Amino acid sequence: MKILHLGCGRSRVPKLIPVDESAEIVTLDADSSLSPDIVCCLGRNPIALPDDSMDEAIAVHVLEHIGKQGETAEWFQFWEEIYRVLKPGGKLKFLSPFWSAVWAWADPTHTRALSPEALYFFNQANYKILDSPISPYRIHCDFVSETFQMIQTVENGPIEHFAGILTARKPLQPWWYS
Repeated sequence: MKILHLGCGRSRVPKLIPVDESAEIVTLDADSSLSPDIVCCLGRNPIALPDDSMDEAIAVHVLEHIGKQGETAEWFQFWEEIYRVLKPGGKLKFLSPFWSAVWAWADPTHTRALSPEALYFFNQANYKILDSPISPYRIHCDFVSETFQMIQTVENGPIEHFAGILTARKPLQPWWYS
């Protein structure tokens, strides 16, 4: 199994999301001084991997740093790139601050507030729903939401994070060709 560790920082192995110990892990970060396997600014640069080459990608506290709220270019570029490098049925596993949590806004490097609903745009089937409220973007990826988990760190406290698993549905069958 090959895993792409997005925004690896100083860690070769992802934290907070378990991985198969026998997996081959490829690290990626924008900071070359951290010596990742791949230096890449997600949303701006192509990911230097072949198409359909990764079984999984893991993003722990990464998605909220991609692009800017209300702008689609870098956000969509990231999703199209991660879709490209994942194998059919490949999984993106992630953990991010929930949009209403203090740390979604307190960290000045966060440029995007997220919720599970922010990811609906990446499922082509959602566009095919009669009278869909989703704008008809022509994004070249297709992810099925497998699971979302809302996380509270204090019992009965606010939701602070959410985790999810999205599966790449391939080959791409864009809504605009149906």
